[in-house]
Amino acid sequence: EETLSSYTEAGKRGIPLIVITKGGKFKELAEKDETPLVLLPQEDIPPRMGAGYMFSALWTLLVKNGVIEDETETVKNLKTLEPDREDSKAKELAEKISNKTPFVYSSYKWRNLAAFWKIFFNENAKIHSFWNGFPSLAHQELAGFNKSDQDKFFVLLLKDKNDDGRHLKLMKKLNAVLNNLDYGHEIVEIEGGSQLEKIFGNYLLAALTTMHLAKMNGVDPAEAGIIEEFKSLKV
Repeated sequence: EETLSSYTEAGKRGIPLIVITKGGKFKELAEKDETPLVLLPQEDIPPRMGAGYMFSALWTLLVKNGVIEDETETVKNLKTLEPDREDSKAKELAEKISNKTPFVYSSYKWRNLAAFWKIFFNENAKIHSFWNGFPSLAHQELAGFNKSDQDKFFVLLLKDKNDDGRHLKLMKKLNAVLNNLDYGHEIVEIEGGSQLEKIFGNYLLAALTTMHLAKMNGVDPAEAGIIEEFKSLKV
């Protein structure tokens, strides 16, 4: 709904548009308005699992229009496109989280990765999750930790060894606090030789971890019953 609304508003303002979609109403609008259209493969998967398709389409458009340099071969050879490499790590993380509510924390730079983890926990594993990042985490959310809650939550710390030194110190301090409070937690290294490898590698680990957790919880990660019910409610 919000994407269609943005498309309509951008059209009213005369902003040049290109549509990337799998089909449906968006495809109909693009064809009606003669807007350049990129159709994604018609695979029956949730949008969060189509990140590779969407990235490839957008990447190609930007390269073809001279907005960014053509590094297609580099992208095609990303080491993090090998899911088997991350699967055992993901299964181990899922087992550690078990039935606890996960908190996902990162530096400010990697806050969007932390947010992706939260979304994957919600939509794949069907559980609540929360995310935050430094420096605000150290000023507010930290106050909510106490010794009576250590069996309720599990903390994931997304850490890039090349991050801002101040944030690495804050991460180290938080690790010490969690140890003192006996909170279950794990440092998840953001690894890769390039920015893209780091992003896709961590995104893939989040997807696999939450898929394993869904299996452990006996839920279907692709099912979206309550969301569809919410959409169909008449009020």
